[in-house]
Amino acid sequence: MHDIFTQYENKIRHILNELCQSNQLPPEVANSDFNIEPPREKNYGDMAVNVAMVLAKKAKQSPRYIAQLFIEHLEKDPHVATCSIAGAGFINITLTNACWHNVLANILQQSDTYGKHDIGKKESINIEFVSANPTGPLHVAHARGAVFGDVLASILEFCGYSITREYYVNNDGSQIDILIESFSIRYQQQCGIDDIVLDANLYPGQYLIDLAEELFKKDGDKWLKSDSEERIHFFRKYVLEHMILLIKKDLATLGIVHDVFFYESTLRKPKSTTTGNPLSLLIEQLQKSNWIYEGILPAPKGEEQDNWQPRKQLIFRSTLFGDDNDRPLFKHDDSPTYFANDIAYHYDKYLRGFKRMIDVLGADHAGYIKRIQASVEATTQNEASLEVCVCQLVRLMRDGEPVKMSKRSGEFITLAQVVSEVGSDA
Repeated sequence: MHDIFTQYENKIRHILNELCQSNQLPPEVANSDFNIEPPREKNYGDMAVNVAMVLAKKAKQSPRYIAQLFIEHLEKDPHVATCSIAGAGFINITLTNACWHNVLANILQQSDTYGKHDIGKKESINIEFVSANPTGPLHVAHARGAVFGDVLASILEFCGYSITREYYVNNDGSQIDILIESFSIRYQQQCGIDDIVLDANLYPGQYLIDLAEELFKKDGDKWLKSDSEERIHFFRKYVLEHMILLIKKDLATLGIVHDVFFYESTLRKPKSTTTGNPLSLLIEQLQKSNWIYEGILPAPKGEEQDNWQPRKQLIFRSTLFGDDNDRPLFKHDDSPTYFANDIAYHYDKYLRGFKRMIDVLGADHAGYIKRIQASVEATTQNEASLEVCVCQLVRLMRDGEPVKMSKRSGEFITLAQVVSEVGSDA
């Protein structure tokens, strides 16, 4: 069953057809569009209709005269309590209490399906949200993007779209190296090595102490005696697994469950025995389309010229898409830039069948939007689109005072603490 506004839109459309058939209005106005919506002021009733204003010029009649024609029909409706003309010709409608009781009964009867329309026709949309670095538990700054992304996904599902909720795990790079080094020190401390301490660049959080204690209880000092390469490999796997479990547990307190956790490291793993990895497939596609070139970029703004060494790089033509600079794809050590990994990741989404993508990002990523949208446009030959939703930063207050946080110093409010204190609905 349609909602009450759609019902009255159909009724007014029916009245319009009757007025045209009876020659009270000219036939050419029969298919005119109009709006029916809640009025700005409550004392104007339940619905405001601009049909008379829309028809006036084409019908060569005054809006108030046309409005009166509609009112004569609407007043015969048993569910209409009052009907009046406002201003130059708006029609204000107030419905009976009995009508609203029927609406409430209908909502209760239909339960979770009330208002559901299959707009999406099962079209696939990938929504990536949260995607915090797995270097610790989620904190309060992640909450807004998490809730926004999940609610957006739920709304689109309700409208008939096929939604995949995705979390991108940055499991490569310097931050993970710092995390593993921090954990290694905590483990050594558990093994009785007290003269080793964390420096200011490492993660001091209690969660790593707890994790090291758990491993020591299980394995003792086994990993101190192992080969260093084997030890680091194990620590990386062990810590990341537990960090992802911790993140999933935190999200579960908000009722959020992602369908896919996509790991950055897989961008350099072949998708099959016959194809390359997503990063190499991306480069091939960009080369075919002439979106990349080999060249030398100027020194970045603010870079000390003495420290800058110009060199040939593989560069993406992002200025063609409104970016302020073309962007390099590989660093001096031939490892991919953050931007290259990001393009490859979105290209992989396209290869997985997603032609519509939505990213939920924090305000600190706003300057990044144009270039990543440009890359999706370039790599998919305009077959795919990326929409980016930006969540602004907010201050967390307790007892009228702002709560300060520093993840690096270990002083932060976790998402789990917030939910425990104020509940998931807040």
